[in-house]
Amino acid sequence: MIKRDNQPAFVCIYRRYWSELYRCAFRIFPNQQACEELIHDVFLHLWEKGRDVHIQSLKDYLYIAVKTVP
Repeated sequence: MIKRDNQPAFVCIYRRYWSELYRCAFRIFPNQQACEELIHDVFLHLWEKGRDVHIQSLKDYLYIAVKTVP
């Protein structure tokens, strides 16, 4: 549904994964503001580029995105 710009689906994904991704990011970057910005950027990228990316596992994609941010 991300490929079709389905906003309700995106909101559902955001709500489902935000806390998990934040905890993951905080283990890597123990700074609240930096982690919140990082998670925001990951979801923004998913919204803007999601239709152009082949995602087999959304959860894996999101976690990899958090872990590979410079």
